[in-house]
Amino acid sequence: MVRGKAIFGVAASAFLTTAPAFACADSTCSPNWSLALADLSCSSQITLSPGNDTRVNLLLLKQQMIGGTVPNASYPAEDHWSHFGHNFFTWDDLQSAYHIAAPSLSYSDMMEIPYYGTRCASFSAGAAAFQRALAANSSLGESERQTLSAARLGMESVCAGSRTTWESNADVNPTPNFAPSLVDVKSKTGKAFLSYLTGAAGFYSGEWGKALDAFQSLTDTSDPWLRETANYMVARTELGAALAPAFDKWGYFQGTDKTDHAAAERGEQALANYLSRYPQGTYAASAEGLMSRAYWLGGKQSELAQTYQQMFAKGAMDVSTVNLINEIDNKLLLDDNAQNAIKDPMLLAARDLYQMRNAEYSAAPPLTLEQIEQQKPIFAKQPELFDYLLASHEFYIGKNYANVLQRIPIDTATAAFTPLDFSRQILRGMAMNEMGASGTEQFWKGMLGRAQGLYQRPTVELGLALYYEKKGAVSQVFADASPITDAMVRRRLLTYSASAELLRQQASAKDANRVEHHFALWTLLYKDLAVGAYDAFLQDYKMMPNDLAKDGEFTLYESIYAPDAPLSVLVDGETSNNGWNCPGLIQTISTLAGNSRNISAKLCLGEFYRLNGFDHFSFGEEPLAGELGGFVPGYAANRQAIRGDIYSSVIADRNATRDERAYALYRGIWCYARSGYNSCGGKDVPESTRKAWFERLKGEYGNTVWARELKYYW
Repeated sequence: MVRGKAIFGVAASAFLTTAPAFACADSTCSPNWSLALADLSCSSQITLSPGNDTRVNLLLLKQQMIGGTVPNASYPAEDHWSHFGHNFFTWDDLQSAYHIAAPSLSYSDMMEIPYYGTRCASFSAGAAAFQRALAANSSLGESERQTLSAARLGMESVCAGSRTTWESNADVNPTPNFAPSLVDVKSKTGKAFLSYLTGAAGFYSGEWGKALDAFQSLTDTSDPWLRETANYMVARTELGAALAPAFDKWGYFQGTDKTDHAAAERGEQALANYLSRYPQGTYAASAEGLMSRAYWLGGKQSELAQTYQQMFAKGAMDVSTVNLINEIDNKLLLDDNAQNAIKDPMLLAARDLYQMRNAEYSAAPPLTLEQIEQQKPIFAKQPELFDYLLASHEFYIGKNYANVLQRIPIDTATAAFTPLDFSRQILRGMAMNEMGASGTEQFWKGMLGRAQGLYQRPTVELGLALYYEKKGAVSQVFADASPITDAMVRRRLLTYSASAELLRQQASAKDANRVEHHFALWTLLYKDLAVGAYDAFLQDYKMMPNDLAKDGEFTLYESIYAPDAPLSVLVDGETSNNGWNCPGLIQTISTLAGNSRNISAKLCLGEFYRLNGFDHFSFGEEPLAGELGGFVPGYAANRQAIRGDIYSSVIADRNATRDERAYALYRGIWCYARSGYNSCGGKDVPESTRKAWFERLKGEYGNTVWARELKYYW
């Protein structure tokens, strides 16, 4: 990691711009609502886990190193449709929660910064330093000083158009329009400054040989600024030359096996020489940080790992640690040789967990239990971390849950969990859940009071809820004085696992949780309609509250994540609009309760769905087996009253009136406008059938308004 600021050279962040090796940044997806995260997904959890973003694991291990607590941590602000609750988070979320996030720049902000992400990013700062050096050198005459100053300002043509983030030869003018004149500069000092400008122009344009010759000629020159800066720039130039061959013709980095290892070696030596001559120099911090880059470009993974180990052990939880973790993630952990190169227990633990992912989600070969056991000397001072890695392998790969319990005993003494303490106990609880072990409920309840860190208590509640659901005891989550209070855990169970009776219980509960009552009632009423339980709907509708005005913004989009249930649509949603003439929803449902085959009422239910966005409504992504909400079926969730099926049934019904059938044909065809795909749900109708519908509408019902309006079928 580059910790200092170079005056001439590449922006310090330029070699950190590759995408994180193990991250997934899709903020719109839903997490896997399980504690056993074996695969990389869009979210992480607060335990050390194979499925976490590797950077999250590294940050948790850093937290462990500094004592386990993060002062003033707080849950990040949630957007209107947060899918993670307080159980899961992204890498960016965790940085925000710990208040160590680096300021982010938008694309437009980046474009406002001259030469952002390129070698030329330092152009302006370098120009200012050059001018100061000119002013400080008394041996220069005023004419020479002005000539050199103008030449430095004119060098910007080298950087014109530079926008790429990598140091390839193509990112600036390969033939720069810059040639410093010797005519008016005749003194020895002036010619030295001219040589420096030649080197700087070569560096900015990627002409490494030209730059190197110029800088090397100045490493013992008399001017102190030129001398120090030239020594530093020799190293930067060699590293630029080392990186350049690794880009293909499209500008994509091909890996360190394509870099110039000899140039990287020379760059490493040049950095060492600079630090030897200038241990407190202007560029000392940058040179120290660049050593890791030299090792990376030279394929020296052991030296790189050792450098990162030393850097990772220093410092507090701050932005510099985040930057270092990003660099380690990019430059070390993905490498095939990392397993053998890393000798630090914290970095090796992150790599081991990565190799425990399902093979589909890991570029590294699967890790064996024997390989972990051979690492025991490295973990000599971290025995609990070593045991955790062994137990994680037993859980995720071996599926030997009894062995997990043997490796991780119950901890009843710890008053507040560190990340490792917490991870160990959660893993034990996961194994107990899998086994259905006696004492599992008491185990989870015993952890609740001690789970004081951010995200910890919701994680324990999730473990207990998973235990209850797997046991078939979802109602215990909603029992009086239940310790499970996490809103998203409870919502998922109400959505996917609660029976109609449990939904009614929560909809009519007398406690103060108004938001949950409304959500339970919404879920109940929606499912009543979906399965055609019209009598039940009319009875349950009597629980409709009178304070719906407080529900805020109305939308049906994945209502499991909405802050308030969209009950108001069932009260004042549209029922008729330039289509079929319909009464209010309650009258329509009352008609269907008396006769579920009433054709006009069925069409009116279809109108209600159409006008209020129900066609593709869902509570969210359906849970998989083993996820919260995926163990037991709740109130029947298979929709029967779907618009597409309503129209098909009316078209086929011999009792349909002329207008009823004509309207059903019209709407049934419109379900496929204009893409040819079904937008109404239900079984797809082939194009040949839609063509027959269209011809029938135009022929038998040609004098209806719907036949006259429809011009195509899709």
